[in-house]
Amino acid sequence: MKIPGSPTVGGGFLELSVFLLLTASLLFPSIQFGPGLKLPVEVLLLPGLLYLYFLLVCMGNVSPLIVRRIHIFCALFSFSVLVSMIYGSTHFHHLLLTRDYYDAAKVWLPVLFFTVACEADFEEQSVRRFLAVLGVATLLVCLYGWAQFLDVPGTDKLNPYYSGGEHHDLYLQLQRRVYSTQGNPNVLGQFLSCVLICYVLTLVSKFGSQIGNAMIVLTITTTLVLTGSRYALIVSFCGVLLVFGLTFSGRKRIVKLISSTFLLAILVWTFVATQKADRDATSRFQELSHPTDVQSLRDRTDVLWVDALRYFESSPVFGHGPAKVIFTDVWTDSEYLDVLKSYGIIGFGFYFAMHIWVLIQLWRGLRAQRFCGCQVREAFGADLLLVRLGFVLILAGLAMNIGMTTYFNWKFNTFFWLILGLTVRAAHRIEQIHSRLPQRIFGTAVSRDFSTRPRWV
Repeated sequence: MKIPGSPTVGGGFLELSVFLLLTASLLFPSIQFGPGLKLPVEVLLLPGLLYLYFLLVCMGNVSPLIVRRIHIFCALFSFSVLVSMIYGSTHFHHLLLTRDYYDAAKVWLPVLFFTVACEADFEEQSVRRFLAVLGVATLLVCLYGWAQFLDVPGTDKLNPYYSGGEHHDLYLQLQRRVYSTQGNPNVLGQFLSCVLICYVLTLVSKFGSQIGNAMIVLTITTTLVLTGSRYALIVSFCGVLLVFGLTFSGRKRIVKLISSTFLLAILVWTFVATQKADRDATSRFQELSHPTDVQSLRDRTDVLWVDALRYFESSPVFGHGPAKVIFTDVWTDSEYLDVLKSYGIIGFGFYFAMHIWVLIQLWRGLRAQRFCGCQVREAFGADLLLVRLGFVLILAGLAMNIGMTTYFNWKFNTFFWLILGLTVRAAHRIEQIHSRLPQRIFGTAVSRDFSTRPRWV
């Protein structure tokens, strides 16, 4: 039992905070405070959790917050938003609205979610509990998606709480594209593709319950069809192949190759079998046989992206600022172009630097684990799992930002950046282990100093 004042209170609080933020982002609808003001539950929980974290720091139950380069990049990005806003209002005479100023603060939200998870410093049992919570939440999301597809009585009463707009409701009615708790079929596809990568990795790594992991993987695969998201299908396929590549090492390579091929065949069969129940989804996915003729791609390349590039060309350095008076209800369908047209090259540089910093940390963790012995890799299997997961997810996020949105996607970025925080912390721990191991025992033994898990500082 954890008692106030004990060192375990801080760790338990941070673990609970991650679970609360995760479940709130996946299962709870946003709260409407008035016309045009709708806030996610996890955003409302964040200030209270940060305040409690500050109190625990003052009481000595948790370590003080470590300022990392991602925080510096985020601060510079936030400042560049203000500069772009002032430049757009003075040079282009864009009318400044009160909600324009909010953009300078909301760029901190993903980094704050990342920080909470990174400071949590999960041990192996915490990782297992995290995967269990994520698995249950994912099954509920998929169950609701199937209920929407089958038009189960009662879903029509729940849908208004989760819907992202009338056009998504029309997609559901006319094309049977489900959005579940995410409010948007494409956002649901983003979430499912990331969770599919996660549980395929746990399955091939033999981490946790194999039956449970397999059930979640098959459930996600069937629900992914109902979203009709072609982008999510491409990301899922490439992500699963990358997972196979990262785990295809060490002993028993032939066995791993056979098992990976069998698993991929099962996923493809499940996907194809589910399509037969959804003819609209089948027609959408069949359009990928001629990708340059896909209507959604033509809309982006011929209209949306051209319009964004014109704004960027008119102000390439500082951008136009948030400029909600002209950009409200304008969907570029490319986060990179959105950032470029709004905040220019300077803002984009700091925005992109945060992603590259995360990628570098995870790459260093992957590189460090190669020089650790088998005993170290077995002792810190949960950390290796997280680092591999984070590396695949950050690459998937960078790819999704070409035609979708992750950093400014408020229904997705909580889940995404919480996981990145956990994985970066695991990468730092593995790198520390590698730096402490004597050169003479690389690949042979584990030092006694690692009988307990070290804390990265």
